[in-house]
Amino acid sequence: MGMRKSTRQELRKLREIVREAFEDRLCPFCKEPMISEANAYNHGDGESSPFDVDWSLHHKDGNHYNNEKRNRVWSHRRCHKAHHMTERHKANRKAKKTKKETR
Repeated sequence: MGMRKSTRQELRKLREIVREAFEDRLCPFCKEPMISEANAYNHGDGESSPFDVDWSLHHKDGNHYNNEKRNRVWSHRRCHKAHHMTERHKANRKAKKTKKETR
């Protein structure tokens, strides 16, 4: 079943808006562009996402309830995950070190 013409037109507009909004943005972790030419536009089959991107919204202060614009930043999902895994690893090492010292 094909997509209606109006739906295709709306998707085209949304792709243009997203591309314009993210064209010059860099991931705060890896400093690479959020949209590269390789993943900028995928015609797709009408069922899947028109963009082949994997983004995540990072809260700078770690508070997911603080949704102020200055506290939120878009990042690549893999970079965001790596950042939080590194933070968690550092916290675990610090806790183990503290536990050893108190013995």
